[in-house]
Amino acid sequence: MKHQCRFIFSVLLLVLSSFILIRVTFGWVNPSGNYAAVGGGIIYSNSSGNIGIGNPATIGSKVSVSGGVFVGTGVDTGATSGNVNVVGKVGIGIASAVAANDLSVSDPMIGGVAIGANYANLSAPANSLIVEGKLGIGKSNPLVRLDVSGAFRSGNVLERGIKNSIVPVADQSIDWTSNDSRDSSMAIGLDGLPIFSYLTINGATTYAVKCLDLSCQTIDFANKVQLDTNTRIPFTGVGSDGYPIFIYAKVIAGTTHYIFAKCTSYNCLTTLPTLRDLITIPVVTSSQDDPKFIIGVDGQPIIVYEASGNTLNVIHCTSLALDCSSFAAPVAIAAAPAGQPFIAIGSDSLPIISYADGANLKVVKCNDIYCATSSVVTVEAGGNHNVMRIGTDGLPAIAHINATPQLNVVKCSTLSCSAVSSSIVLDSGNITTLDMSVPDDGLPMIAYNKVVNSPYQSDVWVAKCYTKDCARLVTTNLADGSNSHGTSITLVSGTDSLPLVLSDTLNSFGTIIGITAYHCGSENCVPFWTRR
Repeated sequence: MKHQCRFIFSVLLLVLSSFILIRVTFGWVNPSGNYAAVGGGIIYSNSSGNIGIGNPATIGSKVSVSGGVFVGTGVDTGATSGNVNVVGKVGIGIASAVAANDLSVSDPMIGGVAIGANYANLSAPANSLIVEGKLGIGKSNPLVRLDVSGAFRSGNVLERGIKNSIVPVADQSIDWTSNDSRDSSMAIGLDGLPIFSYLTINGATTYAVKCLDLSCQTIDFANKVQLDTNTRIPFTGVGSDGYPIFIYAKVIAGTTHYIFAKCTSYNCLTTLPTLRDLITIPVVTSSQDDPKFIIGVDGQPIIVYEASGNTLNVIHCTSLALDCSSFAAPVAIAAAPAGQPFIAIGSDSLPIISYADGANLKVVKCNDIYCATSSVVTVEAGGNHNVMRIGTDGLPAIAHINATPQLNVVKCSTLSCSAVSSSIVLDSGNITTLDMSVPDDGLPMIAYNKVVNSPYQSDVWVAKCYTKDCARLVTTNLADGSNSHGTSITLVSGTDSLPLVLSDTLNSFGTIIGITAYHCGSENCVPFWTRR
């Protein structure tokens, strides 16, 4: 019992001595009544409860550090003064114990991130990022507010690279009549330069070729890529990976085959395009040459084509390689007669298809990404060579040729085009072919061929709209005075924000002799024109 009492007393004395030592060491009873230093530069303040590490000049926060900080497991290589090196994930304002990303931010009160000297004390909107300076995506030296290298998606529209301001310059045109080319279809590639497909003049071979400048005044015909032989006119676009896609019809032994060709590089030269024979149907009409595609919200191509019996079908691709090696079962969306389809993605991320039934322009609105269910409306008379684009208001605009023939632009006031806000006649006369794009300003531009001296003399015209419904517009004749143009036309808005048009060139006998490229020097193809 005596020894037990001695042991207990020794323990109590040890605890009491430690308690007194701690109080003195950490300033609870230090002489100054403010701070006391601990070995290694740790200081404790009894007045405000703050801790300083590394002997900072002042301690105004709960923890003040003079020097660098390393957090995480592994070898500490030594963070320099004023830096925090983290091995692991950082969560700010998150509820879970482990952050899902290298940096996860979720502030329930503010929820935003601000970057910049003058933005640091601003409250960013919830779940938002505000940046005072320049933001580069794929660019180490951004030159403008948003500088993007490569393709990106804006809403449901795939965009490519920086859009530059319009600089008034002279229009350019060049005849590629010595390169055995006709019936072109064009898109802007991952590198920001045009790529187009075309047929040889005898229609025997289909090629893809890259323009080497924005204006297509230099075309890399020396490195053209053969896609196929004995095809109908291809349709050219760009996949969600930024690489070209071509789709076309081909008649083999009395049957029509729809072929999907996918490139794995911006110029299709790294490897030959992968060809997928999607659908084979009996040849029942001569018009089965109009397959079109659009990239869906899931990044997969959605294809519309004329099926057996003059009906319309939709295929939604599903392959991870984006090459349509797998796809959902075809879905019938329009009964006969139906042809000349065009497809777009609405502001609800669902497909919309315009087509002609021989007398009227019609529109199919899909209720899901696979078009398993849909509705059809009649828009107005006409529908030939229709092209549909989605404006910045999220609603369709459709250019088409009616029976007069007149070039009409219909502006829908609903996604399904069940209601129309306007139908404007852009031009009258013998309009033969057309294409339409929606440039950066969100206002449609239409390129078309118009016969001016029947039967062979036709010119290339462009109409630039200055309202969403094209009630105000400027039309310009691009005729160079040397040859006639017609049978096919393709239009894009380049990465310089200027129109680029490719059209077939005809001789005085109406025979196709090649392709002419027109690069406009202003947004409406009026030379040296600028906005006032």
